[in-house]
Amino acid sequence: MKSAALAAVRLTPPAERPLVRIVNKIFAAIVMGLVGWFVIGFPIMLVVLPSLAADPNPSVGWAFLGPGIAVVATIAVTVFAPTGRIAWAPLCLLNGVVSLGLPLAGIAFSVLLGHHASQLAMSDAAKTGAKIGAGLGGLIVSGTLGFVGFFLGAIFLVLAFAILRNAPRPSSPTPGVPD
Repeated sequence: MKSAALAAVRLTPPAERPLVRIVNKIFAAIVMGLVGWFVIGFPIMLVVLPSLAADPNPSVGWAFLGPGIAVVATIAVTVFAPTGRIAWAPLCLLNGVVSLGLPLAGIAFSVLLGHHASQLAMSDAAKTGAKIGAGLGGLIVSGTLGFVGFFLGAIFLVLAFAILRNAPRPSSPTPGVPD
């Protein structure tokens, strides 16, 4: 009797077992949520933090805007997905597309930081040096983020399309929809 029950559990697809579905969704939310913290939260923090540095009374709450958006997006996609497999594809797609925008955050960071550094400089020579330093630093940051963003984007987009490609499709047409 016990072996028949175990055989039935082994033969049951994971999508039909509610506990497995919940664990898969939680695992997808944790893994892709951590990636989302970097891919979504880090660029927003790069853009917000130089603005906070220029303010004499900064509101640090703005620094948590990016990670907050990443958490809300990850939870929304995971909650509304019926299975963990279906949750992985949109999360990979979201993180892949946003990864391609990482160099833009590096450019915005260098522009904002260069402006702030030139405002703090006292003489024209110091302003010129601050702008050149911010430009070179921005070039390095944008190049690094471009390299990392391109490869992260490529990896996550390929994963998303591979997951979507192998997703189960309905075997019969939906009733009431003409062919």
